[in-house]
Amino acid sequence: RPMALSIQKLIIAFIASLTAFMGTNLPTAVLSHKNGQVLVELAQTPAAQQQGLSGRKSLGANQGMLFIFPQDEARQFWMKEMNFPLDIIWLNKEGKIMGLATNVATSTYPGIISSPGPVRQVLEVSAGYAQKYGLTVGDFIR
Repeated sequence: RPMALSIQKLIIAFIASLTAFMGTNLPTAVLSHKNGQVLVELAQTPAAQQQGLSGRKSLGANQGMLFIFPQDEARQFWMKEMNFPLDIIWLNKEGKIMGLATNVATSTYPGIISSPGPVRQVLEVSAGYAQKYGLTVGDFIR
């Protein structure tokens, strides 16, 4: 019986965090990797990509934003109006990790963080996420 209650509490907490997270009206998805999952908002339009996570107060431990672009290109990101550090994970169109920029501080703005080469997708998660889950170049996030 205690197990059932803890699972129920976990489900309620997940639904509450999902509801709060989805306040942006962006579509969401759950991405999987070798050691876990992350709930992401999908930034697919130029407006959503320009806004990104700027201005947010925080980001949950297993939440992020996935930027999806129409073609492979070198990408540049910055920490404009960010309130917390990030891990930026550069992905190809199949979800293979092509590079990682970890623990990118808000103080790096107006500096630019560049992808290691052409990428199709970029995943932003809370700083420390990649290390916590042992993500490395060559791993897949789907």
